[in-house]
Amino acid sequence: MNRKAVSLKKCNWQRHFLADLLMAWGLALLGLGPAFGQENAPHPGFLQEPETQETQVVEVRLRAQAELTEPIVRLSHLAELFPAQSPLGHRLAQTELLPAPAPGARRYLSATEIEEILLRRGLPVGQVRLTGASQVEIRRQKALSQPSSGTSDAPASASGSAGLGPVARRRTESALQNALLAYLEEKVPGQTGWQVKLAATHELQEILRENPQVVEVRGGSPPWTGVHWFELILNTSQGRRSVLVQAEVSLATAVVVAARPIPKGTLLQPQDLALLPLQPDEKTEGYFQEIQQLVGKEALRGLLAGRPIPQDAVQAPLLVRRGQVVTVYARAPGIRVRTQARAKEDGSLGDLVAVESLADRKTYFARVCGLQEVEVFARGVHTHSQWIPSETASLVPESASPKTQ
Repeated sequence: MNRKAVSLKKCNWQRHFLADLLMAWGLALLGLGPAFGQENAPHPGFLQEPETQETQVVEVRLRAQAELTEPIVRLSHLAELFPAQSPLGHRLAQTELLPAPAPGARRYLSATEIEEILLRRGLPVGQVRLTGASQVEIRRQKALSQPSSGTSDAPASASGSAGLGPVARRRTESALQNALLAYLEEKVPGQTGWQVKLAATHELQEILRENPQVVEVRGGSPPWTGVHWFELILNTSQGRRSVLVQAEVSLATAVVVAARPIPKGTLLQPQDLALLPLQPDEKTEGYFQEIQQLVGKEALRGLLAGRPIPQDAVQAPLLVRRGQVVTVYARAPGIRVRTQARAKEDGSLGDLVAVESLADRKTYFARVCGLQEVEVFARGVHTHSQWIPSETASLVPESASPKTQ
């Protein structure tokens, strides 16, 4: 019993000791909490360090109205920047936002839209603080005969290309043009012979120095020829950027040629055809200039590969051939009379051909409406009609008759 009592007293002493130890540790933590906070707090001198130029915030104070003469809207046209002399402020001021409205027209741009455009251009939006008007009314003056020296893009283009050699400049411009050409060929399948001429702008010339790589092309609209604005997403030495470029798109004069030898009677498909650009002094009369004009046509004779296809070398596929027995439909309001006759000549869809009645061998004309099918239209249906024999004709309600091709 004495041994058990000693063991019990020892366990009770250990429990009290552990409880006292935990209580003391908790009190110590509560008392040292401020000390720990002071120990982990940053040094006051660190908080008082001035912002560097890279992290300095630029205020963009939007105007309520802006009147332009240039074809491109830059952020400096719409707002005042503070500090304007900082590297980020200078970059923001030269940022091209979008094409200007037509001369004499106007459009509105909200602060939210401006922020989204800056984000797409790869600018640090977190370092930009938009203030001032909530939206800007943009007006464009009517075109002048000669642009003022302060708004002309020619001087900017000259200064922008000063540090770029002619060979490198042509190579970079060619890469941008090839990207636009691939974009146009994707938008208009089967169409080739595109020609693209880029308009020189200050921002484009600055980007050309960085030897950019095109990631994506956006913009433009049908019809794709003429002057269009495109947005280029580029990888540059400063990261991904977005730039608006103006380009004049045109199509070289071309004619359709056979992409391979084509036998007589072939129904032409897009893969059988190609476009061949012509010299300026060559004429296109008598030839096709669009591939879609030939798709589905039948070759009347053999066509040589690489040779232009004359317009008299193809025809719409024959649906009715001479000597065939064809179905004749005579339509009238609400009903359709059907009989049979023999075709006396070949015909394609929509052609007017002569057919001969199988009953009394009388000849009349009907229009080809499908494969081995022709039709005639009448103001009314008469039972004593001589060209539709009563023993072979059938009267079919319009709603119950099968559809013709």
